[in-house]
Amino acid sequence: MIAAASCIGPVSISAQTTDGSIQPIEIIPLPDDTVLLFEFHILARRTDSFDRGGWIHNVLVYRESGGPATIQGTVDTPLNRRSVTAWGVTTDVSGGNLVVSVRGSVGQTVSWQLSYTFKEVS
Repeated sequence: MIAAASCIGPVSISAQTTDGSIQPIEIIPLPDDTVLLFEFHILARRTDSFDRGGWIHNVLVYRESGGPATIQGTVDTPLNRRSVTAWGVTTDVSGGNLVVSVRGSVGQTVSWQLSYTFKEVS
């Protein structure tokens, strides 16, 4: 018998950055003994100019037997476009969590919009 799969989303998060440090904008605790497939869409726009960016990250992540979260393979990034090369988005794991972080530029206020959906099987 196959366990039921659930699909959640979309979830939407807004944030702002004002410097060049990496800042988490979403930390997702992963349930134990579960595999999850996430699709993240991230948009960025500088508040006082026409600079902009867009990213899509797809990631398969799992957590087993009380262990840490693990990304299966690599994060797929089919879209990675930005007008400011210093800007960036990372998707990684920390402990039992999946973490999406952004990086703007020093002296620039950047508005970020993250939306995502996911499916899980346990």
